Amino acid sequence: MPYVASRHGAGGRWGGLSRTFLLIALLILMVSVRSGVALTGENDDRAGDPFGPLVHSFTTRQSFHRHLTLSSNPLVLFIFEQDGVAVLDFWAPLLRRISHKFDEFGIEVAQAAMTSEIARQLAEALQARSGPLILFFQGIGDTPSDGGKALKVPIAYQGNVDIASILSWGLSCISSSVTHRVHSDADLARFFALYPQYPALPHVLYFPSANYTPGGYLSVSQHFASDAVFGVVPNAFVAPDATIVAQRYNITSKGELPVLLVLHKASGDDDGGAGESDRVFRMPATSTPLSYREALAFLSTHITDTVAAFVEKASTTKSSHLQDVAENRRVYMLSQLIERQLDIADEERLQMAREPIVVKDQATWLKECVKQPKKHRCIAAFIDSTQDPLAEENAVKVLSIVSLKLLEMMGREAQKVSLVVVDRQGSDAVRAYFDVGQSGFPDVLFLSLDRPAKYFNFVGAFSAEGVVQFVVSHDAQLTRKDVRGGRAFIPRMVPKLEEVKADLRSSSEDEGDL
Repeated sequence: MPYVASRHGAGGRWGGLSRTFLLIALLILMVSVRSGVALTGENDDRAGDPFGPLVHSFTTRQSFHRHLTLSSNPLVLFIFEQDGVAVLDFWAPLLRRISHKFDEFGIEVAQAAMTSEIARQLAEALQARSGPLILFFQGIGDTPSDGGKALKVPIAYQGNVDIASILSWGLSCISSSVTHRVHSDADLARFFALYPQYPALPHVLYFPSANYTPGGYLSVSQHFASDAVFGVVPNAFVAPDATIVAQRYNITSKGELPVLLVLHKASGDDDGGAGESDRVFRMPATSTPLSYREALAFLSTHITDTVAAFVEKASTTKSSHLQDVAENRRVYMLSQLIERQLDIADEERLQMAREPIVVKDQATWLKECVKQPKKHRCIAAFIDSTQDPLAEENAVKVLSIVSLKLLEMMGREAQKVSLVVVDRQGSDAVRAYFDVGQSGFPDVLFLSLDRPAKYFNFVGAFSAEGVVQFVVSHDAQLTRKDVRGGRAFIPRMVPKLEEVKADLRSSSEDEGDL
């Protein structure tokens, strides 16, 4: 039974992010290269025998591109030699069985001959010298988090060619990019503000009974990626903020979970003219975990204004207007997804940056600096907290900026550069060994743990820019040539940091200990 739920407690509607010209250009390029055909209801080739009715057959590059253009569901592509008895004895039975297993999760299966044009192109792109190949296409425009620019990058399978192993791998590859995580009312407000060009799109919320999102829900969210906005509310009745979101939709206890809701923006007549409420439809008897097929059946009755429906109607009526309506929405939704993926990639990149460590003892000094593996580096900022109470805080801020700048220049290699802050107290022997602090504090030491290990003393004002320039000029990888200067040292010969006691005892007690 549907009911009306207000959005006011969720903070109303927020303004959405605007698309950038770069993303639109990237998207248009992708569409023109990937599809090369107009959106139509045309089906790709099917292999009724021997692979079964659920297995797509990509006999041409066009059939492959057309499928990726028209379908947003995940896809597993099997590429293998199709000569000899192996096809009938091994591959055909495998694909028939595994296609039924994957179909339960909304994952499509396809096959292509190793000698086909698309197989050769994929093998070349992946630098695969021989087959067979098993590739997972996530079905949406994912941007790799490591900074790659390609879209629709397949994930290659490595492992035993058996149903259990491939099925487990495939389920782990389903992307969560279309599904937005909602932890609080603030997240819910942002959720309602997504895709501002289409404010009337249905919103789907899933409240799982466990702290993970089942593959069936992830796949169905991709199936309707251009037709609705999907969210998941984890930890309802565990986390207080998530519980408030659940209670907003009349979910009263954890025993009711899982719950799947479809929210349609209410008309002004339904909510007293405010236009800030939703008509809520709840799926009855949701199974654990959520089944792709039952979710698809339920959502198909509530999400009817779909791109696929526009395409089908445009095909039967020969309407170029409906064709444009469908394509415009598909392009817009995908461009917004790409923008979000770029934001996620930036967040993941920032998470890769190493945080500066304040060294308080010998064990930390060894772990973070002196006993690092070969090719690692350490930037140590020595401070005097007795002269400047804010010295430690300021040094951490400077080194944090240094860490981000090194990440921009070095990528993942920046994770091999540790950054530490060491106080003057307790470090006399270490500073004497490395000639640090002779001209005051803060002072910076750069350790390069190659063979031989070398150290370099910083000269200049203590700033993020100055430290970065110092490291760049003394790091062999960044300069891409042999670095002159520096002094060799033996890590195991570095003096220990002295333990600094917080409470000093009386002189008589000290003498007794001595």
